[in-house]
Amino acid sequence: MLAASRIVVGGIGVMGNLFLVSLRLLNVETGEAEVGLSEKYPSLEALAGDGERLAAALAGGSPGAQAASYRPLTAQSLISSAKAQELSARLARLRRRVRPAEYEDWLKRKGFAGYEGDAAVEEKLVFLEEYLDQRNTHGHSLELAATCLLPGVFTELDGSWTNTTTVSALFGVSLGWSYQLSNRLSVGAYLANAWGASSYLQDDGMVQLSNDYAGVLVCGGPTVCLGNKVEGFAVLFSTGAGGIVGASEFALPLRSVLFFRNFFLGYTAQIGLFTGWMHHQLEAGYSIFLGRLSSWPPRP
Repeated sequence: MLAASRIVVGGIGVMGNLFLVSLRLLNVETGEAEVGLSEKYPSLEALAGDGERLAAALAGGSPGAQAASYRPLTAQSLISSAKAQELSARLARLRRRVRPAEYEDWLKRKGFAGYEGDAAVEEKLVFLEEYLDQRNTHGHSLELAATCLLPGVFTELDGSWTNTTTVSALFGVSLGWSYQLSNRLSVGAYLANAWGASSYLQDDGMVQLSNDYAGVLVCGGPTVCLGNKVEGFAVLFSTGAGGIVGASEFALPLRSVLFFRNFFLGYTAQIGLFTGWMHHQLEAGYSIFLGRLSSWPPRP
């Protein structure tokens, strides 16, 4: 302490949501303040992140500077502090999405481990975002399928058609689009139709009646898929709107699809909203992936 020619004194205060820092560089011999700095920060993290700059500003001060030469608070300094806090929070959120051991292994394999440890927050984010980008399959897909409206029981929910059987089936196609956000989730939309002629035989216990129908059955809506449908298993769920074109029949479609490495099988139940009928539809198809496959871990 006796050998020091200058010392730094100051304090930290709190005013509302702001942290106030006041520092002075004192000449030990004269007791005069050679340099003075004053700053405000929105958080302790922002204050800590700016410590190196404050130290450099004090060390670079010229002797004889007036004690009242505090650097005033500016909009730029507040924005810089808030940005640093935002980047630190984003870094913390992204780190929760990775396994530390696997991330450290990736850094070592790429030769980034030594540099990343001392890097600024902005550079740490670059490394982490690149790692997440490499380990997640993401991109657009087109899903094409053939559909078949199954023969079977065609039941009115009000009981008026108690023993009604579909004799023939309707065939059609299904077209979908999805975007895989990560290895765990993708979203999209689909549209399916089926057309042809069907005969419904109704047995009311006394006489058998026949009702022939020709038309187009359509359905569609948004989709949510859980899993990696490109490189593994995934399950898709969807609902939306449907009905029979030209017959003013509206329906609620409930669709579920199982994916394995882009191949998929699906089932859709269409429930009539007003007359209570129900159709069962199967589909089989393939998803054409147009995006980017994950590259980590490295494939053998």
